[in-house]
Amino acid sequence: DSAVHDKKDAWNSLPRPLGHFLCLDRWGPPSEPEHANGMPYHGEASSVHWEVTEADGGLSLSAKLPMAALAANKRVRLLETLGDLKSQAAVAVFEDAVSRDAKLGRMYNMVQHPSIAPPFLTRDTRVDCNGIRGFTQCSREAVPTLPWLAASVFPVARTEGGLRDVREMTGGSDDVFSYEVDPSHAYGWVTACTPGLNLLLGYVWPRADYPWVSLWCSSSGEEPRARGLEFGTTGLHQPFPVLSQHPRIFDLPTFAYLDAGECQKRSFACFLLQISQDGTGFRLACAMHHAAQHDDEPEGYTIEP
Repeated sequence: DSAVHDKKDAWNSLPRPLGHFLCLDRWGPPSEPEHANGMPYHGEASSVHWEVTEADGGLSLSAKLPMAALAANKRVRLLETLGDLKSQAAVAVFEDAVSRDAKLGRMYNMVQHPSIAPPFLTRDTRVDCNGIRGFTQCSREAVPTLPWLAASVFPVARTEGGLRDVREMTGGSDDVFSYEVDPSHAYGWVTACTPGLNLLLGYVWPRADYPWVSLWCSSSGEEPRARGLEFGTTGLHQPFPVLSQHPRIFDLPTFAYLDAGECQKRSFACFLLQISQDGTGFRLACAMHHAAQHDDEPEGYTIEP
């Protein structure tokens, strides 16, 4: 993202991650001492080299994060889509594993950061998700005001200009809104659709893996520059010293913990499909046994008319 949220991040002048990237070992800025030691915004995962190999009908990606002392592995596979939309949809499953081969454990975060931009992103692009209670991210200095105590309910978002509908662009240069994934749902999801293109981009994941969904809006005047369709282990966009002071929001954790020698696994699916002009008339059925919880292979996704 734009990394200007706290208005003083020097990394804003450097090349930025684009598209879908992984925030690991953190989401947001490092502390000032960490920054002085070279820790980048959103962690090292988007700037280190990843090894890519073919494996089991898909791809396997791996990387070492030397400063965080973590190892990351990702498995990617295309799944079969069934029904009348078989030729009009694509579904891929991503299985992530993060491990720590150190003698001590540590707190960390893992956030998937899909980003969209023009020409797919326009003023008319509509973003939707199954978030419920949420709040607006603030600067580090404003965290003591506890903005989540004045929670809004999706799709309402509080901005400097008043209440806005977060399904549309909210007008700011760097607006970030975080919501709990609906506690009554086993899966979280987020989608983006632009009228006229007849395409729907979406993500779905186990809520137990990623209990937070965050929507980022970046505009220049009236023109949209980027949107983030983010989901992860935290909903608080702050350095670890701040997270340690606010370990839970909406009874959800603001960080994860990885013990010495431990490996944690999480997964999600991404789908792209052609839809009708009004965006109606499809259903995505999830039936997965995730590698994060089971040894079974995924059963699959079905996109039906």
